[in-house]
Amino acid sequence: MGGENISFSKLSGIYKTIASMCDKKEVGGNEDQFVNSGREKRLYNQACSTIKGNTFIFYGETYNQDGSIYNYIEKPKPEKPFDWNTAIPTFIPTTIGVPQAPLKLCSKEGYSDKYDSLILKYAGKYDLEPNMVKAIMKNESSFNPNAKSYVGCIGLMQVNPRFNKGNLYDPETNIATGCKIYRECLDEFDGNHTKALMAYNQGISGAKRSLRKGINSTTYSRKVLESYQELNAAKNNINNIA
Repeated sequence: MGGENISFSKLSGIYKTIASMCDKKEVGGNEDQFVNSGREKRLYNQACSTIKGNTFIFYGETYNQDGSIYNYIEKPKPEKPFDWNTAIPTFIPTTIGVPQAPLKLCSKEGYSDKYDSLILKYAGKYDLEPNMVKAIMKNESSFNPNAKSYVGCIGLMQVNPRFNKGNLYDPETNIATGCKIYRECLDEFDGNHTKALMAYNQGISGAKRSLRKGINSTTYSRKVLESYQELNAAKNNINNIA
């Protein structure tokens, strides 16, 4: 569009959606009077340059043509074969023939054991290592079920409400949703925990953008992995859980 004014009434489809979103961002939703400020036009042109198929990126989030958030979670993923040779010795199969992550949950000063039974339940359901779930929880909320971030993420695992419209202050709802999200992040990045943690923190599209820029880890991913390693080196309390 260059430096020309953008006529909202002449736009259609994905371009009209982008213009409307830029207008709402800048002037509070007066879309019938697209003001064509320099910043507004730059936002519009930048978003248009990211159009791929029927999606576009606006302020770091991917949207559909109609302005709804692109739901990457629904993308089906093939099941990966389980390598029994890499299983930690504490692996305990609870269902014959169903591969599961090594069942190891440790206790350490500064890491609450209050939610261990729920961690085991949903780590098992989504084939996750319990210590990794506990490490995420430590860094997300320090085990505070009432935590809420400045961007609106809620509870123990700081879940965005768009992933679950239920009561995310409820520990079981929060842990179940957080484990499901992390499972999807792991699947997206072929089981690579560093990349999956970046995706849990930034969103999958955000992690992919960082990786394209050569950013292969973040402060968040490094801190969670450090916590995970601390837990793995601590006393395994799996047998003390009712």
